[in-house]
Amino acid sequence: MAGLAGDRGFGLIEVVVAMVLIAGTYIGVVEAYQRVLLRYGQIEVKRTELNRAQDAHERGSP
Repeated sequence: MAGLAGDRGFGLIEVVVAMVLIAGTYIGVVEAYQRVLLRYGQIEVKRTELNRAQDAHERGSP
């Protein structure tokens, strides 16, 4: 019986370790996704500014 209780404890540790790995991976993926969205937003702002500057330049040209 004592070996059986130890096996259950080891199984619980495996489950906890698996959950920690899954949670860590999930958090990493979410952070990467947020960084990509932030960078995409920054690129869109820059693109809009460049388009406005180009339009203003073209309107100012004869």
